Amino acid sequence: MAYRKQGGAVFPFKPKSILSKLVLMNFCIVILLIITIVAINYAMSKKMINNFVQTNEQMILQDISRNLAVYYEISQSWDNLKSKKKWRFFVEENIDLLPGEPPLMPAPHLFHKKHLKKNKSAFIDPLKRIPEDIFNYIFSRLRLVDTSNKIIAGGKKVSVDSYFQEIDVDGKNVGRLYLKKSEKKTNEMVHYYLESQYKPLLLITLMGLVIAFIVSFIFSKIIIHPISLFRKSMKRLADRDFQTKLVITTSDEFESLAEDFNSVSSSLSRFQEQQKQWLMDISHELRTPVTILRGEIEALADGINQCTPEYVGIMKTNIVRLNTLLNDLYEVSVTDDLDLKLFLSNTNLKKMIVSIVNRMHIQFSERNISIELCLEDCDIFLDYRRIEQVFLNILSNNVKYTHTAA
Repeated sequence: MAYRKQGGAVFPFKPKSILSKLVLMNFCIVILLIITIVAINYAMSKKMINNFVQTNEQMILQDISRNLAVYYEISQSWDNLKSKKKWRFFVEENIDLLPGEPPLMPAPHLFHKKHLKKNKSAFIDPLKRIPEDIFNYIFSRLRLVDTSNKIIAGGKKVSVDSYFQEIDVDGKNVGRLYLKKSEKKTNEMVHYYLESQYKPLLLITLMGLVIAFIVSFIFSKIIIHPISLFRKSMKRLADRDFQTKLVITTSDEFESLAEDFNSVSSSLSRFQEQQKQWLMDISHELRTPVTILRGEIEALADGINQCTPEYVGIMKTNIVRLNTLLNDLYEVSVTDDLDLKLFLSNTNLKKMIVSIVNRMHIQFSERNISIELCLEDCDIFLDYRRIEQVFLNILSNNVKYTHTAA
């Protein structure tokens, strides 16, 4: 199925994992590098071959010009070279394609029949001669002109884009030899060179892609390993396993992220423990007002106590207390902050304790417990609700765990 991206572009392949994306990215980088290397190789090869061709052709021009100077010194004219056949023979016997090597043979006096008969060995072995097509290509671009710029041999006109070499005899200019530049031949040589490098380059490219795939796969697995650990740990965290810890020692951003993850996990674990403790505490606190209310209601039902305003006030106080605890329970269920919040006020401690004892007198009576208060007036700043809860817990535990009259 094709993957359509915003903007209408359709992609036949969409990597779904980080591993495949990393491998694909490395592949693209390798391919771009190969294209860049091929382009640079082409440019450098073209420049190198172009320089080689220019140097070689200038050497050819110099060699032929030097032999033309010798020829003119002997002949004292260019008339003999006006013949196309003799001009070709002269060039053929004096051309050299390799810079630094001597010409194939000294030319000027070779046109004399006596010399040709006596010095047949002066000719170069035909096997060492240049290929016919290359010679024709160079020969067709040569132009010999005299001092008046009149073409002696080689064609009807001189190209502006040409190399040239002055021909001097005893310090006097007797002519000029031109060789037309050729970009076409240079490009053909570059293409031929690249074609010769095609198979090795293809083999190197395939080996590079295989090595790149293996290396990128290994390194990608190493890179995404911490991500796999994060994924597993996040799943455990989602299952409320807040004891999950990540151990990553890559000394990079993954290690910092693991430390942050562990910090969050510890905070969630602490929050869970605090929440459990709060629920346990509030459940325990709910028992006290419920027990008091049940005892007072049972006393009314059994006719032990009368429904006096004072008695109703005690029940109302316990109901308010019960409502406060329920509010605390609701607050715990919706809040993210389980820290204890205190609301301080100036309170008479004696009056508060007397009120608490009066609320629990029925429980004390049922257990035959008598209590004596020796208190002095004392005003202090405290959270009335929290301290009241403390005293209620103390007295409730006394009622629960005292087995004899005391």
